[in-house]
Amino acid sequence: MSVTPYNMERYNHWRELYAAAEKNTKDRLGNQGVLIEVAAQHPLMEDGRPNEEFEKRLRLGKYIYDKERARGIPVKIYVPGSLHQNNGIVDEISLSSAGVAFLAELGVTEDDLYGENANVQFKGNEGVYNSSDECYVATKLFESLDYGRLHCVCSSAQMMRKALSYIQFGMLPYFHTVTTDRMYHNYVDEIFKAIPSLIDDGHGLQGNSKAAEEMRRLRNPNYNNG
Repeated sequence: MSVTPYNMERYNHWRELYAAAEKNTKDRLGNQGVLIEVAAQHPLMEDGRPNEEFEKRLRLGKYIYDKERARGIPVKIYVPGSLHQNNGIVDEISLSSAGVAFLAELGVTEDDLYGENANVQFKGNEGVYNSSDECYVATKLFESLDYGRLHCVCSSAQMMRKALSYIQFGMLPYFHTVTTDRMYHNYVDEIFKAIPSLIDDGHGLQGNSKAAEEMRRLRNPNYNNG
């Protein structure tokens, strides 16, 4: 596929990011251990449990967890997501806490679960409020564990945006997608809004990113309190 001259500089930049992520991923394949990131989905149910999309992702994450452990491989699961609000309604607990509790009910041992602890360790007071935040923390956690393979479970509509975020942070995970009858993310908005915003943002939706700051303003109930 040809690339127009207008896009060539941006294309070359992303090709360089991709090549670096590909090399970094391959260099780690000899290491033992698997980290699974299960992308959270807001809002939670009224009782604080994961909604349908979130639950299906968690169950798929548990399936991958069991399959890898059966091979004798160390496995950890990271569930991202700080305390969220949606249309003025604030969840009682963070997305991470809800997901970790659900996985514990399914039989995942506490020592194999990362949630709020990883959010705070790698994002501090900023919290985890967008897909890039999720990928950033998952990548940092993966590197700290010195594991060999990283898996990502997410929405089928969300996968390409997650892939681009991971590429920015130097990783190419194994992707597993979940589809439900009614999904929070839709393919058209992802293609024409979310992905261009990510590509145009010069900060990887981290740090001084205006787009990321707007997401935090909308989703973080403690935004005005710093």
